[in-house]
Amino acid sequence: MQEIDLTSYGVVKLIPVRVNTNLKAKTVEEIQGQRKSMLMTTLNFHERHLANELDVQLKGDLAMKKRDTLDKSDKGSLEDVEAHIIKEFAALASNLRDTEASWFNEDYNYKASMNEVLELKTAGLQTLEYFLTSAQNTAIVLHTTLRRGERKYRKHLEQTMHAPETSADEIQKIAKKLCLCEGLAFAPDGTPLSHLCDAAASGNAWHVSLLLQAGAFLVDATDDNGFTALMSAAEFGHLESYRLSS
Repeated sequence: MQEIDLTSYGVVKLIPVRVNTNLKAKTVEEIQGQRKSMLMTTLNFHERHLANELDVQLKGDLAMKKRDTLDKSDKGSLEDVEAHIIKEFAALASNLRDTEASWFNEDYNYKASMNEVLELKTAGLQTLEYFLTSAQNTAIVLHTTLRRGERKYRKHLEQTMHAPETSADEIQKIAKKLCLCEGLAFAPDGTPLSHLCDAAASGNAWHVSLLLQAGAFLVDATDDNGFTALMSAAEFGHLESYRLSS
């Protein structure tokens, strides 16, 4: 309800408003910036954590062996590789920091950005691990993006897993690493967070294969509804998942 009043300043219109008396009310700009602020906190943490983890790897046994086997003509050092990985991640960080806060208010944009931070950090660690465990020289790594380094790391694991000389125990360990690459995480007690039946129902035969080779499930394991992977694959007509589950 609006009123008109006569004051020493003249006629004024009185408009009743509600005021937050605890002085903690946020402006529209502050509310819109909350998501970006949360993302920046996450980004800064993972940027520091990546640098720390790279330092740890460069002080390990694999790094010592790599230093001994580097070709004398190789232009670059392990520290150069570390700096390259950090620079690649910093480029992503800079891009996100320069993005308007309102862009992150869309759920898809916020989720994609958060995933990108986590995935690129993991890709950086995998790029270094592949470099340390392969015959790759520094010149190649210094011209490799983290996404490409991640793909090389996965390919290296897959080739090792399928090699005739790889033992059953090693196959299981590598399968677990590949599960993590695929986002198939495990609880602290070793229990997989994704069920074999979910992979079979979605038709992801690669996930079905990895979970079985990692020893995460027996092939006839049932979910909360009493379904096996075989039943789940058959229900949705996924032939390859059906074959792996039978």
